[in-house]
Amino acid sequence: MTGEERRKILEMCANGTITADEADKLLGTVEEGDNSPAIFRSSRSKRFLRIEIQEADSNERVEVNVPLALCKMAMSFMPQRTKEELDSQGIDLDEIFQMIYEGAEGELVNIDTEDGESVRIYLD
Repeated sequence: MTGEERRKILEMCANGTITADEADKLLGTVEEGDNSPAIFRSSRSKRFLRIEIQEADSNERVEVNVPLALCKMAMSFMPQRTKEELDSQGIDLDEIFQMIYEGAEGELVNIDTEDGESVRIYLD
C-alpha cells in the first residue's frame, strides 16, 4: 500500500465519509495486495468516480464520490439504497469498472427518465 492510499482512507474516516470500522476493513484489503490495473493505483488516480442520483418528485439527491484508487473496495460501502437505485436503472457497476479498466474517461453513464429521475456516473 502506498502512503497516498493510506492517507486517502484516513481522510475519508476523518471527514466522516466512512466509519473507523470501514476504514480498518479498507486498510486491511489494500494491505493484502492490489492486483487491480495501474489506472486504479497510479499517481494520476487522484481522480474520483462520481455517482449522482436525483429522484423524481422530491428534492432528494444521492451523491457518492469515491477515489478511483479505492473504487473497487469502497463500493462495498455504498448505501444499499444507492445500489438498488442503480440496479433499477439497469446500471451494472462491474461493467462500469470494466470500462474504466479499458481506459474510459469523463462521463460513463447519463440517464434522464421521463418522470424526472436522473443518474449520472463520471470520472473527475
